Amino acid sequence: MPYLQLDVNDSYPAEQKKQLATRMAQLDPQNASTYQSRHTQFSARWTASIANWEKQAAPLKGAPIVVQHKAFTYLEAWLGLREIAALEPKPGVEPTTAHLSAVLETLRQTPAKIVIRAAYQSPRASEWVAERGKINAVALPGPDSGSLTDYLAGQVIGGPGAFVIESDQGRGFSVALRRKLVTEIAAAPPGQLRATAVRTASLARPAPWLP
Repeated sequence: MPYLQLDVNDSYPAEQKKQLATRMAQLDPQNASTYQSRHTQFSARWTASIANWEKQAAPLKGAPIVVQHKAFTYLEAWLGLREIAALEPKPGVEPTTAHLSAVLETLRQTPAKIVIRAAYQSPRASEWVAERGKINAVALPGPDSGSLTDYLAGQVIGGPGAFVIESDQGRGFSVALRRKLVTEIAAAPPGQLRATAVRTASLARPAPWLP
């Protein structure tokens, strides 16, 4: 599934929010003032949140870090973090013990403060390195406290027939992919998966990570 990451100070998401509010007001003129008001409120909260996050993260500027997955480029640039190693040899590829040992050797030469991962990622690799490298392992929180599957079901998918299928590594991925294709062609999602996904999606909360 493709995904998009942006700098929090990038003008693109701000412009998109403005255009969305304007278009909704055009489609639903009776509630135009509500769309504009909600847009103004969200923008104010977003600006205040950025200022608060930058203040809290100021002590981290220049800190050397290790990442489990190379997905924090914008975060590093925004907060001034310095990435010195990645636990995955290639993005999305589980690290071997040999690769993690090489990372430890890098840390002996260039010590890091923390090793970070997304909350939905397995903690095994980061905790392995943290324990042996005597550094802290930190799971960065996301929009919800559940797994990536929970997040996709609750915040991303929606509409008739929407569903999420989770797979294991290795052979499990090919099995899940085949099931996904058959399900889409048949246009009949598995009952339990469809019910879970749609029910979770209906309970989604807007921007829960904002103050």
